[in-house]
Amino acid sequence: MPPPSGAGNGVPLTQTDSELEKVIIFGASGFIGKNLRSHLQKKSGLEIVGYSSSECDLLNPTQAAEALKNCNGGTSIVLCSSIPRRKEESWATMLKNIEMVHNLCAGIPDAGIR
Repeated sequence: MPPPSGAGNGVPLTQTDSELEKVIIFGASGFIGKNLRSHLQKKSGLEIVGYSSSECDLLNPTQAAEALKNCNGGTSIVLCSSIPRRKEESWATMLKNIEMVHNLCAGIPDAGIR
């Protein structure tokens, strides 16, 4: 089966570049988040907002919803998950990552994000 339109070529699946106004990066202090933020900041016209886990704890549903307050239909969200440093922590880390996605998704309808 072919990938969805735009997959793998840097084109958002649900927005055209002309519709995209803001990108919120959760996990912006990690390796991938830092590099993504740096890359996106070079693209003119985009507002880039980055949160580290200490700035916005996505395990807290209230903080997750609060971070989405200033979003609109032109906002894209990037969630950079945590990778455990030790193998024995992988299951607990995966469960936390799932909970963070759940909390973030729960706040999306009220924020007007597509």
